[in-house]
Amino acid sequence: MLYADDVDHVDGRWYLSGLWLNGIESVTHDRVTADWEDYIALPFEARSVNVVLNPPGVSFDVRVELDGRPLTAGEAGADIEFDSEGHSFFRAYEGRLYGLVELPATGRHELKLSSNSDAFAVFAFTFGVYADVP
Repeated sequence: MLYADDVDHVDGRWYLSGLWLNGIESVTHDRVTADWEDYIALPFEARSVNVVLNPPGVSFDVRVELDGRPLTAGEAGADIEFDSEGHSFFRAYEGRLYGLVELPATGRHELKLSSNSDAFAVFAFTFGVYADVP
């Protein structure tokens, strides 16, 4: 299904732009692109954000933006890398939880993930609000 993002985002909902397939357990990017134009956006209020992916035997990159810009080193989760142009991304290569955002404090933000791969399927997001985990 071709989605157009309406820009009026509410916490707790996913927003899609581009061609996506709604599955029983996931939403999957449904075409190969070249310019990172299709995305999933998620407004949230938390300190940390993770995503669960399960690539089908391939690896691909996923760009990560926070509030419309690349993450900084101080905001990056455990799986985030930075390319030579300053984009924040992670490489999806196996089925697991990927650490995206680790902020110093809980706050209201918007996360945006984009990939050029048609293997990019999002199964779940998880969130953390505590600075220290017991």
